[in-house]
Amino acid sequence: MSLADTVTVCSSQESARSREEALEVILKCSESATELLKRKKVKKEHLVMYLADKHFFNTTSYDGSRTTKATLVRQVLDFWETQPAVGDTTQVPADHETTT
Repeated sequence: MSLADTVTVCSSQESARSREEALEVILKCSESATELLKRKKVKKEHLVMYLADKHFFNTTSYDGSRTTKATLVRQVLDFWETQPAVGDTTQVPADHETTT
């Protein structure tokens, strides 16, 4: 919720009382994914944990002192580009049977 408190792009000040409302405020008030990920509250460690959780990042080769936040932001954006859009039903897994 503290990240939602930092979003000041909206014309009217929005307040969030729950996690879901906070996510809505963050998404509504952020100009871009890059702008959101570059915020001070989003730490390098958060990006590393997210990428590792999604199996898109090798934590054994991670060098925190040499890896920049900008590099991690680019990797998150690259990962998101590989994912189908929310609600996109055009990509059906190979093992998923469709009924016609």
